[in-house]
Amino acid sequence: MIHTIRLITVCVGMIVMLGSLSLASAASLEGLKGNFKKRFSTVVALKKDGKIGETKAGALEAVKPEYMKDNRVRSIVNTENADRRKLYALLAKQKKTTPQVVAQRNARRNFSKAAKGEYLKQGDGNWKRK
Repeated sequence: MIHTIRLITVCVGMIVMLGSLSLASAASLEGLKGNFKKRFSTVVALKKDGKIGETKAGALEAVKPEYMKDNRVRSIVNTENADRRKLYALLAKQKKTTPQVVAQRNARRNFSKAAKGEYLKQGDGNWKRK
């Protein structure tokens, strides 16, 4: 049930972001939206397992470097972050700001919506469980 609510929250957030984009950008965003949706359950599971967490830069990161040796963790982190960078660039162009500003806004939202027990990387570089 909690995962369903989180999926709905993420999808609503994506729809809100999509609503402010041009038609050309919307086509790219539809592809990104599909990618995020396909990976969502795996991202949630890896967060729950304490393998990955959110950073203040709006990216996913392995909580311990050795977790990146796991092909599944490495693949999810790398593909999710690549798509997030694309999303941030598209939104930044539309909002006339920088991808970094968009990423930081997304990070704040992800931190506030993180489930209890998920890892969040603090500004000092240390991981903390919510």
